[in-house]
Amino acid sequence: MTFDRVLARGALTRQAAPVGARLLYDAWLGMPPSERAPLALASGDAITAGALGGGGWQLLANGDRIGALQAAREGERVPIDRLLEAEAMMASGAVVAGLGILESLLEGAFPPAAISLVRHRNALGDYRRTVQVAATMPLHASVALTGARAALALKRPTDAFQFLEPILHGVAPIPDAATAGATAMVTASALAQTGRHDRLKTFAHLLLDAPDLNEEMLPAVARVAWTAGRASDAWQRCDGKSAFAAAARLELAVLAGDASAASRMMQQARTLAAPAELAVRLLEGNFDLDEGGKIFNEGVLIHVWRTHPHRWQPWINAAMETPATIGVFDLGRDNLPPATQVPHAVLDDGSLAEMLAPKMVPARPPQGEGVWIDDDLGGLNGVGHRWPDEELAALRAAVPHQPRPERSAVRVAGEDFALRTAPAGAPTIVVAPPGDPFWNGQLPGRAWPAMRIVRFDARRGWKDVGQRVADLAHELAPLGDAPAAVVNASSTTLRQSTPTRDE
Repeated sequence: MTFDRVLARGALTRQAAPVGARLLYDAWLGMPPSERAPLALASGDAITAGALGGGGWQLLANGDRIGALQAAREGERVPIDRLLEAEAMMASGAVVAGLGILESLLEGAFPPAAISLVRHRNALGDYRRTVQVAATMPLHASVALTGARAALALKRPTDAFQFLEPILHGVAPIPDAATAGATAMVTASALAQTGRHDRLKTFAHLLLDAPDLNEEMLPAVARVAWTAGRASDAWQRCDGKSAFAAAARLELAVLAGDASAASRMMQQARTLAAPAELAVRLLEGNFDLDEGGKIFNEGVLIHVWRTHPHRWQPWINAAMETPATIGVFDLGRDNLPPATQVPHAVLDDGSLAEMLAPKMVPARPPQGEGVWIDDDLGGLNGVGHRWPDEELAALRAAVPHQPRPERSAVRVAGEDFALRTAPAGAPTIVVAPPGDPFWNGQLPGRAWPAMRIVRFDARRGWKDVGQRVADLAHELAPLGDAPAAVVNASSTTLRQSTPTRDE
C-alpha cells in the first residue's frame, strides 16, 4: 500500500494518541524523544516535557522560568522554541504576551500551539475563544473535549455535540480509558442540557451495567449515572475494594454534597482522590487562610483573572483591601493588563477563596412585599434535577406573589440571578444547582448572609421543596398568610433575562 508519509505525520500531530503508540510512531519515523516535548508541554505536562526535551524544557520543569525563557530565546526561533518561550512567559505571569505568541504560532498551523492555547484560554474563562481554537483540531480528543466543555459553559450544547460526535463515532481516536470516561461525562452533560433525558438514561444504562466496564472509567461513569438519575445504582455498582471504586463513590459523595462521606472516600481512593480534593475542601470550607494569604503584601503586584462574572466577587473585594496591588482582568471580555507588565503572582478568581476570607456583603432588611419567584432556575439539568411542577405550585400557593423582584420582600432565584443581584444584600432564597460543591458547601453563607440555600437532596430529590422554600421565605420576612398577589392578580411570574457571556 502506498501512502503519503508527510500527510500521515501531519495527521498524527493533530490527534491524541496513547503514550506507547506515540513512542512507536516516532521510533519508526526516526524522531528523537525531544520531538515529543512540545506536545507534552502544550498538554500541561511540564515534567514529561523536561525529561524528553532537556535543556530549557528541563529548566521549566524544575521551576526555573527565567532560565527556560533565556534558553528559548537563544534557540533558533523555530516554533518549538517559541512554544517554550510562551509557556515560560505565562508561568512567569506575562499571560498576555504568552498568549500573543501562541496566537501567532496558531496562524502558522503549529498543532501544539492550538493545544496549549485551548488549555490556557479555557482555564482563564475565555470560553468563546476556546471554542474557536478547538474547532481547528476536531480530531484531537483532549482538545475537542475542552472545546465541548467551553461550549457547555456558554450554554451552547449543539456546539458541544459538534466536538463530541467525531469521538463518539470513532472518527477521532481515544487515547486511553480516562479520556473515554471524560467523554462520557461531557456527553451526559450535553444530553442533559438539551433535555434529551431518554437518550441520557439509555446511555447511562449501557455504561453503568456493562459487565466489561473498565475500572478506570468508574468515577466518570458514576457522574454519568448521577446525571441520569441513577446515583443510588452507581453507589451499589462501585462497591469494590479498588481505589477506582472508592474514587467513584467519592465523586458521588461530592455530587450529593456529603462532606463526611467524601472525606472518608478520599482516604480510600488514595492518589486517585486528587481531582476531587478542592471540591471536598469547598464542601468543608476548610482552608488555611493564614498560609494562603501570605502573598498579599505591600509592594506585591497580583493579577487576578475572572473565570466567572459574579461568583467570586466577595473574595476579589477582600483581595482589593489587602496591602498588595491587585489588578482584576477578564480575558473573555478583552479586559487585559499591559502586555509588558509582569506581576509577582497570577491567580484565578476562584483560588482566592483558598487564601482569603470573603468581604461579607451586609444583609439588608426586606424592602418590599410578597415573594418573587424566578422562572429561570438555571443549571438544574439532569434527570430529576428540575423542580417538579407540583412543588412550584405548592410554593406559589403558600406565599403571596410579587411579579417584580425589586418590589419583593423575598426573592426565590436560580444561581445566575442570585449572584448578579447579590451586592444589594436583599433576602434571597437560592435554588442551588445540583452537584455544585460551591453551593453545597460553606462559602456562600460566609459571603452573603442574606442568602438561604435550598439544595437537592440525594435521597429525596426535590420532594417537599415548595413547602421548605415557603417556610424559609416566612422566616426571612413578614409575608402574611394569604397567597394573594401583592401588585395584581396574575398567577404568572415575570421572567427575568439573565446576562451571560454571550450577551
